[in-house]
Amino acid sequence: MPSFKDNEGREWEVSIDLFGVGEVHRETGVSIYTLMDDKMKGLAELCSNENKHILAHVVYLLCKEQAEKRNVSPRDFAKALKGDPIEAMELAFCEALADFFPDARRREAVKKVVEAGKAIKEKLLREAQSEMTEVDMDRVVDTVIAMMKSTASAGSSSASSELTPAV
Repeated sequence: MPSFKDNEGREWEVSIDLFGVGEVHRETGVSIYTLMDDKMKGLAELCSNENKHILAHVVYLLCKEQAEKRNVSPRDFAKALKGDPIEAMELAFCEALADFFPDARRREAVKKVVEAGKAIKEKLLREAQSEMTEVDMDRVVDTVIAMMKSTASAGSSSASSELTPAV
């Protein structure tokens, strides 16, 4: 069963069943069934950065029995999601989604999307790290300082001329 750990070290097993689908829809308006429609547009939106808080609430509802046993509120659950656990939660949700569908083709499609997403993310991170090692930080700092000095001197000359009375 897909799982992830939060920042408190608690492990959460994510499972989607018919009861959870109903709870998620009632509480959040998110329809698990339509996440796969229109080339998985709903899933992409739910997993987007601006909707991670909604995804966290969806996952909380799917893990609600575990949370209640541990006396973890929705607020406590979300507050324990920072950094890497957010990505781990998303991955566990996508894996649980793949496991949920009775149609083997849908399950396989979600699994392929999850794998492709991991590969793309990894490649982008490697490229970003490579580019950052090539950056001349001294040059960047010198440029920023020069821009700050330029802005400060431009601001002070206009400010002083405004304070000087016209004769």
